[in-house]
Amino acid sequence: MRSDHPITFSDIAKIAPAIFAEKPSQNVSSQFVHIRTADVVRALYDAGFAASRVQQKKARTVEAMATTRHLLCFRKLESFTELKVDSYIPEVVIVTAHDGTTAYRLLGGMYRVVCANGLIVGSTVYGINVPHKGDVARGVVDASLKIVDSMAEMEAVVARMRSHALAYERTMGFAEHAMDIRYGEERPFKAEELLVRRRDEDKHDDLWTTYNVVQENLLKGGQAGITATGRRSTSRAINRVTKDVTYNQKLWDLAVEYLDD
Repeated sequence: MRSDHPITFSDIAKIAPAIFAEKPSQNVSSQFVHIRTADVVRALYDAGFAASRVQQKKARTVEAMATTRHLLCFRKLESFTELKVDSYIPEVVIVTAHDGTTAYRLLGGMYRVVCANGLIVGSTVYGINVPHKGDVARGVVDASLKIVDSMAEMEAVVARMRSHALAYERTMGFAEHAMDIRYGEERPFKAEELLVRRRDEDKHDDLWTTYNVVQENLLKGGQAGITATGRRSTSRAINRVTKDVTYNQKLWDLAVEYLDD
């Protein structure tokens, strides 16, 4: 769920019940310290943040559903009133689980208003891990504030991308690299399909626009193609938490590499 208004606790509970888990998976070690994600969410709300996106990994059993991986995006409360066409809003992205598969992982993110896309920047620059031990809620809030402090650096990178024009050959190269990120060698459609503009605001040749267009097409899918067996197919949207984060991060890192052209 993605919303331009603060998401309520009741809606969060419906979308991602693992956030309110009272105990961890029975498979974790005795050293695992369980902290309800709901307590972290409450701490962030008290610190002036609000959730703008909630997502949970699908699970096959009731026990797994209660502890599986989930993702939340937070932004400063005042930013919900600052939505302007083709603007972007800094966000803090949290990924965690109560099954021992991941710590509290915080990443810098951006929400692009014109296409309702959530962009996640490379973890090598904007990522912080908070382990399941000690005062996790306080650690997550402190890490969130550090991510917010880094937003000026993130915005400076965006400004450089907006002023960085790409020749057609480099634009195609970006699309080819993006295809490698998701599909590797088994490509169901041609790379130029990732460059199809979905709106007039995206008819520019700068790196920022190219990155956004490719990111939207790669993650939302909808491209017609042919499978290895010759059957017609349509690419699917990415709905899994892990892949969403991984592809977003790699695309951001790719775009940053193109700034060195």
